[in-house]
Amino acid sequence: MTEFQSGSMKRVVAVLVGLGSLSLSGAFAEDCQRGEQMFEQSKTEPQVSQRIVLLERSASLCGRFATHYALGRERLALGVTGPAAEAFETALQLAGDDRAAMLALGRLAEARYEQGRIGEAVAALEGAYGRLAAVSPPQAAPPWLEALRRTLDVRMASTVVTADTMRSIFTSFATRGIGVVPRVQLPVQFDYDSSELAAEGISQVTELGMALATPKLLAPQQKIRVVGHTDARGTDAYNDRLSLARAQTVARALEQRLPELAGRIVVEGHGRHELRHEGNDEETHRLNRRVEIRIEPGLRTAGP
Repeated sequence: MTEFQSGSMKRVVAVLVGLGSLSLSGAFAEDCQRGEQMFEQSKTEPQVSQRIVLLERSASLCGRFATHYALGRERLALGVTGPAAEAFETALQLAGDDRAAMLALGRLAEARYEQGRIGEAVAALEGAYGRLAAVSPPQAAPPWLEALRRTLDVRMASTVVTADTMRSIFTSFATRGIGVVPRVQLPVQFDYDSSELAAEGISQVTELGMALATPKLLAPQQKIRVVGHTDARGTDAYNDRLSLARAQTVARALEQRLPELAGRIVVEGHGRHELRHEGNDEETHRLNRRVEIRIEPGLRTAGP
């Protein structure tokens, strides 16, 4: 074959490849158009089962955030929590902005809570609020998300949070593409008007230490941020001091149990400046009093 013939052959192949790409692109566009029609049809379909069929077909033809999110909601309404969670996880991967990611994570938390997978539910919920904080301009959380957060916080505050649950929370952040720093809000109990741990608080910190001691949970360069929070009562100055002192107590207890964490813990006291729930009843005050644990990349530390 001459050089001229070889060059001509390459040009022919390139043209054929281009035509094939155009054909595939056209077929994909047609599938997406059909999928979009099915998605729109699902909005007016009165039968839940038929809506799900339409959404499943639409998702198979052209996966979009709106389709998978709607499919997850329909499945969740029927109590089909496993497939619902799968749809929300796919929606999360397709989310084009922080608001969409917030919605997918919030509904995923709802599905995991219904399944009794509390650690995964908490991680998804914290992720939803983390993504909501990045939305610009700022937006309030949807009422259903606020209600879910209170439900989960009540569940977490009703007993000592186990090391297994905390492992599940931290692992979910790492594996689910949540997109925010891993964190957990712990109902650490202290003596009244004090930074001394109560008996329940000692148990809670012990479980936290067991979770953080899990092999490979912490990378060598990662730090732990311990943030104390109070309820809304009292002055800012008083609550700032108390929340910092309580965070320092937790940090010292962790270092006693896990000496390898020395120099890797950052402590802060945020007082009453970051209330999770609004209200003046005792349950709300109890839920707002907490210690937040975050696992973060390398930080400059200031020991407790």
